[in-house]
Amino acid sequence: MSSTPSSNDLEQLLQLATRGDLVMFSLEYAKGNKDFQETLKANLAKKYLHNTETASDYAGQMANAFCKTKDIGDRWHSYEVTDWEAVFYEANKIVEQGKKLLDLGNADAAATIAMKFIQQLCDNFDENEIDPYEDENIDGHYECEQAENLLLNAISHPAISKDLKNHIVEKVKRLSNQDLADYDLIDLNDLKLEVTRRALSDEEGLILLDEQIRSQKDDYNLHVYVERKIALLRQMGKDADADKEEQKYIRLPEIRKIVVDRLVEQKRYDMAAEYAMGGIGMESNRELHWADTMWTNRLLEIYELQGNKAGQIKAARDLFVSSLGNAEYYHKLKALIPTDEWKQWLEQLIADTPFSKVAGCYDSNLADIYVEEKETEKLYEYITANSKYNTNALDHYAQYTDSSHHEELLSLYVELLKSEASGKADVDKYPPIAASMECMEKLKGGKAAAHQLAVFFREQYRRRSSMMAAIKKF
Repeated sequence: MSSTPSSNDLEQLLQLATRGDLVMFSLEYAKGNKDFQETLKANLAKKYLHNTETASDYAGQMANAFCKTKDIGDRWHSYEVTDWEAVFYEANKIVEQGKKLLDLGNADAAATIAMKFIQQLCDNFDENEIDPYEDENIDGHYECEQAENLLLNAISHPAISKDLKNHIVEKVKRLSNQDLADYDLIDLNDLKLEVTRRALSDEEGLILLDEQIRSQKDDYNLHVYVERKIALLRQMGKDADADKEEQKYIRLPEIRKIVVDRLVEQKRYDMAAEYAMGGIGMESNRELHWADTMWTNRLLEIYELQGNKAGQIKAARDLFVSSLGNAEYYHKLKALIPTDEWKQWLEQLIADTPFSKVAGCYDSNLADIYVEEKETEKLYEYITANSKYNTNALDHYAQYTDSSHHEELLSLYVELLKSEASGKADVDKYPPIAASMECMEKLKGGKAAAHQLAVFFREQYRRRSSMMAAIKKF
């Protein structure tokens, strides 16, 4: 074979060559050949940097990327939906090309690519076809973030044309207001603000934020836009205006939190406590039961930073009562109240707390307190009062009572478990019966009582194989 390939051989070799082969050769050859280097650079620049059709070519590719579909359903009832996984994959490859174009200075093409991605997403999005919360494979957060960053970087680039920049500002303003942010994709209102600020000015951004604030029909998302306005005002050095905005919307829990957090950071605890107390029981928070708890917790944290013991006791007591006896606040109070006063103090606290009245619950804040305080008689009374229908209270707490009550509690166990086992056979109820019999064994005389009960079950229900298997150890 000839060492120098013919033109025909070269053509066939080129057909075999990969893109990487050609790129590597071009780079190596250009290093040693200045004329070739300049010619290659000029030729590629003509196509990718100075050609107005480049942007439209990539925009067309982006539109095609959003046409990816797939069939779902079965052979009898199938229909076509957007294949979002394929869409985001293909679209992101084009966005990556846009980043390279921006690095080379072609801001117009980069901005066009990013804008086309966002426009296509808005036009094609259907919440019935995409649910990132259920299917991670079609989560487009990363791809949307890349496109958004590309757009913002492109319109901030000095090489972008003024006409295109103004066109993008207007196009972004006209984007639909659907809640893509709810699907962790793009917050369109935030995008509109950032585009306006970068393409025009911060002052124009403030005007847009005022429009967005006025457009809110209720307080549900109002805080989002107020927070953005406050943050922008502080970035602009307009702290006095930001303070006024905070006071104007102090009724919103999220804005009040900003103020309280700043005051705490400044160690202005008295004023922080005053604002936190102002959030408790607000007229606008009547439907927000979590708000009172949130502010009382914050108040407790502030009092702890202050070392205000009386304030801590009051806040922890309020939280204990409102939470129906949460153990966290019980332990805080026990640490704060003098030991010689605690027993009487706790009795009054329990009397003032509306503990859950659900009979036979699996556990109980009140019963847990009785266990920790070793109030065995009160615990016994609680168990008997809450064991009319099932053994839940017995299973959970009987072992902590005084042994003098165990015989009576075992009798209660036998009565309840016999009642549970009676009636129609049910394989699902036998394991819980066996679990309760294990709890019986923890009581004085419990092993013998559990054995006698098992003997009764074997005689009464010997044909129930599932039950016999469940109680075989007794």
